[in-house]
Amino acid sequence: MVAVDSTSLTDVTAFTIREAGGRTRQFAVGGLQNATEFPPGHLVEHIASGVPVIVTWRDEGGVETAIRIVDGPLPGGSGSPGPTSLAGSPGPT
Repeated sequence: MVAVDSTSLTDVTAFTIREAGGRTRQFAVGGLQNATEFPPGHLVEHIASGVPVIVTWRDEGGVETAIRIVDGPLPGGSGSPGPTSLAGSPGPT
């Protein structure tokens, strides 16, 4: 997790991750399918902790929009995707 764009912990509009290969990628926050289990404000904790996230997204008019976010594997653990974050593949349209 590199950055979180928000006006409050409950109003997150976008976030930026660094993929395992080093590329940064920004996602808009759409209607999350799992907003109760993963409140968007939780993304800020990932900046401090370095724990990756897994993002399911879809293209909405040319904008990569997150529709589901989950905690990723711990850095250094088995199957760790990299030091910061992992982006998943596009979700269903």
